[in-house]
Amino acid sequence: MTSLSGATLITGVGKGFGRDLFIHHVKKFGNVVGLTRSQQDIDSLNVELAEDSNKFHLFAVDVTDFDKVNSIILGLEGQGTDIVKLINNAGMRFRKPYLEISNMDLQHVINTNVLSIHNLCKACIPYMLKNGCGRIINISSILGEIALPDLAGYNISKGALNSLTQSIAIEFAEKNITVNGIAPGFCKTSYYDSFKENKKLHEEVLTRIPMKRWGESSEIIGICDFLLSDSAQYITGTTIPVDGGWLAC
Repeated sequence: MTSLSGATLITGVGKGFGRDLFIHHVKKFGNVVGLTRSQQDIDSLNVELAEDSNKFHLFAVDVTDFDKVNSIILGLEGQGTDIVKLINNAGMRFRKPYLEISNMDLQHVINTNVLSIHNLCKACIPYMLKNGCGRIINISSILGEIALPDLAGYNISKGALNSLTQSIAIEFAEKNITVNGIAPGFCKTSYYDSFKENKKLHEEVLTRIPMKRWGESSEIIGICDFLLSDSAQYITGTTIPVDGGWLAC
């Protein structure tokens, strides 16, 4: 089987879970490319990872812009860095009552949570085909399967992302490219600190989680490591919940 030893590209590495995931991959595996919109976040990561500076590349880019994304991938390939593994983590949360959602609002959420993933997959899959194998992980949400009030725009985008994951998976299954999603439930990522300030809502959420706790970033990272490995080569087209049992209720 063709080697999976090429580079890993991760989007949305500036803050929260994406940052934790990027740092984990740099320190454990190396040969990582990170994309974020903020040069300030890049500067911060360069300082934090100074001792591992030869293990990664960072780029500031809006991942909804295909031409800019594709230019970065082309440049890396020209330098001998082939993207074989891709984690589409970049995305946005959006809360607004349905009747208040404008077409512009919805288009912005779709662009960020669906079109950006399409852009990265379209840019990277040709190099995976050239390499003879590839792994793609799309970070979704349990709200791609269920709905909560005032989150219709977000729900729609994550449902569409789950469908995109399935569609790409079956199209490239015979080419040794697996495409899967991870659907976190309520986990301690970037929004946790502000969420727990609403004590009533925080307690209501805990009562709905069978495990009676929020998930940790490390528990999502562990699933990512597995899906990128040779051990997961027969898993494709699925979105795995990491939700403490929420979807089982």
